[in-house]
Amino acid sequence: MLSFLKSYPKLSLAFAIGLIVIVFFVFRDASKNHQKEQKKFNPISDISTPSSWHIDTIRERGRLIAVTHNNSTGYFIYRGLPMGLHYDMLKALSKKMDLELEIIVEDDLTKGIALLNSGKADILAVDLTYTKERNKTINYTLP
Repeated sequence: MLSFLKSYPKLSLAFAIGLIVIVFFVFRDASKNHQKEQKKFNPISDISTPSSWHIDTIRERGRLIAVTHNNSTGYFIYRGLPMGLHYDMLKALSKKMDLELEIIVEDDLTKGIALLNSGKADILAVDLTYTKERNKTINYTLP
C-alpha cells in the first residue's frame, strides 16, 4: 500500500515523523480526557468522616437501620416480601441482637455512605470493594 515511499526516502521520513506527531497528539488528548474523568468521578471526597458508632445507642433505639441497594441478589422485593443475601444477613444480625430491622434502599453509593457517616444509618450492606480511599470514610468488616 505504501510501497511508493521506498522510492522517495525524504517523503518516507516526513511521513514517519507526521505519523509520530499524530499518534503523540492522539495519546496526549486521550490522557487529558482520562485525567478529567478521574477528577470528575471522586464520590468519596465529598463524604464526611465516619460518625461515632455505639452499639448501646442502637440497642436503646430498638432497631438496626441498614442501607442497601436494590439488585437481583442482595436485596429485592419478590411477591411483596423482601429477599436477598444482604437482607438475610441483616435479618440474622438484627435477630441475634434482638432488634427490629429497618431497611433504607439507596442505589447511589455516595448517598449510602453519607447516610452511614451522618448517623442516619448504622450499617451499609452493599457489594463493595476495598479501596484505600474508601477506607478513609468507612470501616470494613469481613463478609
